[in-house]
Amino acid sequence: MILNSILQRPLLVLALFLLAAPPAGAQDYKAALNELAKAERVRDPDAFASAARFLLKDDSARAVREVCDAYGRFASAKPPLEGVVHYHLHSELARALGEIGSGPGQEEVARQREKASAWEVRCLCLDAASFKPAVFGMQGAAISRLQDKTPAVVRRALEYLRHDRQLVVVDAVIARFLEVDLPKGPKGDDWNRLRLSFRSALSSLLKVSRAAAVDYRNYVDARRSMPADLFEKPPPEASLTRLSIFGMEVSGNNLAFVLDISGSMMSTDPIPLAALPGKTETRPKTQAREAQMIEDRRRINRAKKELIKVVQTLPEGKKFSIIAYSSDVVPWKKLLVPVSPANRKEAVEYIQGLKAEGLTVTDDALEAAFTDLTVDTIYLITDGAPTHVGVRGPEMPPDAEDIIRRIHKRVREINYFRGVRIFTLGFPEAEEDFLKKLAAENAGEYMPIR
Repeated sequence: MILNSILQRPLLVLALFLLAAPPAGAQDYKAALNELAKAERVRDPDAFASAARFLLKDDSARAVREVCDAYGRFASAKPPLEGVVHYHLHSELARALGEIGSGPGQEEVARQREKASAWEVRCLCLDAASFKPAVFGMQGAAISRLQDKTPAVVRRALEYLRHDRQLVVVDAVIARFLEVDLPKGPKGDDWNRLRLSFRSALSSLLKVSRAAAVDYRNYVDARRSMPADLFEKPPPEASLTRLSIFGMEVSGNNLAFVLDISGSMMSTDPIPLAALPGKTETRPKTQAREAQMIEDRRRINRAKKELIKVVQTLPEGKKFSIIAYSSDVVPWKKLLVPVSPANRKEAVEYIQGLKAEGLTVTDDALEAAFTDLTVDTIYLITDGAPTHVGVRGPEMPPDAEDIIRRIHKRVREINYFRGVRIFTLGFPEAEEDFLKKLAAENAGEYMPIR
């Protein structure tokens, strides 16, 4: 009787059927969830990314939560993911999360960014916001993550804020830097690299360099009544004496100096007019001075002189190394060593013995610089484009463009979570676009050597 009654009401039958049947795609979603769990269990990043992308097409808070929870376990499990693998998985997931279209899904991304227990997930959801900065409120998201307890997440936040020239951003960065830079602040290599990242971000925002958080605070407070002037580059500060190389400040605790000694470094740069001999000198004396000037203006000699000056004045308490390269990479030491009188002397002798000849394997030299996991700052000094085959004439080497692309990609992969700063210095004829991008992508600066 009940069945007959139901059959007389077709709309009710349809409703009951829809309630009993699984929604469209539910089986596929469940299968993808199983694939995600399997990929996590067997540590297969490609399968994990594929399953995660499928789940996130659901555009729901549930999908975001399940992917983030699984990624947190996957990324933090032992043994840790190899850096390049982690970078690519992280990038794929960030893009997929950034494309979430629904309000609840986007809200869950924001919640995970603040509340997830795994720092990898908090970092992931911060990066996801960069794909839709207006939707996710990128500035607010980055300012919020300055308070994170993991240096890698704070560094990512600083990367998003370092070009956002607003007083609210400067104040937030300085406030957090003051907390980190306290004498009793957190210790360890990661936190030391983070302090350098704060300095780099503030130097980029304000166009000035200061040694400590309190110095940046004082600088901003003195100009707070004139916010328009705060972001204008101030005149040179001749009264400030700092350790420098070709005028670029040398900062950091664990330093790798990477020096191009290829054949082109034998070139002689133009002699400044002010240094030319006076008319009153005798001809032999003038010729001797001009010959000496030519030698002094050889790029290899200029670089060696500057590097020796740096080595001789590096304060104890830091670590350093020198990596020379041409057709091969010839490091002074395989790993960084402490600054000491004996190491200074040995380093100076190594520099003095360098000769310019061969090609420009910049890619191999940078790879060597990243070998020591304690390095926090790299200074790259070069005068040409990277090449393994060389060139004749003014054209760029035929393999240079490909090597440059590979360098940018490789450094992005190995440095994404490490936060090593890269400063670049280029003699005339250096490939400036390459050097500028390398520095800009790694919290550094580029300086031309003239």
